[in-house]
Amino acid sequence: MVDTNPFQAPSSELRESALPGGSPLIAIIVGVVIDVGGTVVLGFVMLIAYTIRQLSQGATQEQVIQSLQTVDPTSWFFLLSAGLGTLLSFLGGYVCAAIVRRNELKCASVVGLISFAFGIWAGAGRIVAWLTLAMALMSLAAVLSGAWVNARRRS
Repeated sequence: MVDTNPFQAPSSELRESALPGGSPLIAIIVGVVIDVGGTVVLGFVMLIAYTIRQLSQGATQEQVIQSLQTVDPTSWFFLLSAGLGTLLSFLGGYVCAAIVRRNELKCASVVGLISFAFGIWAGAGRIVAWLTLAMALMSLAAVLSGAWVNARRRS
């Protein structure tokens, strides 16, 4: 015999995936804003912090400008920027998948391709071609990884 309480609501297992998915267009736009927009804002903040640091250590304005025009891929500034940018790409893919809730990788692929194109455009002429391509591919992989993690979390 099952002991039921007439004053307690019946229990049921609701799955998050049972909820309807959002608009793919909105998901793509939000993913791109997080990834590309976040990377641009992060770049400005990093640029200001780097400039302040260099000037406070006695560098001249010309030295700061020269160091910003020649990117050293082994510098703390580059590595930190690349790492944080990759995290923003991952987050953009994750949020895109969370909004759309179906065809996650398809929508995230669009976000990733936009991010890839932005990376190629932003790096062109500033850093060597192979590094530009590698960074753009890393951004694409991070977007798709974020979408995959979100899709796996809900399944």
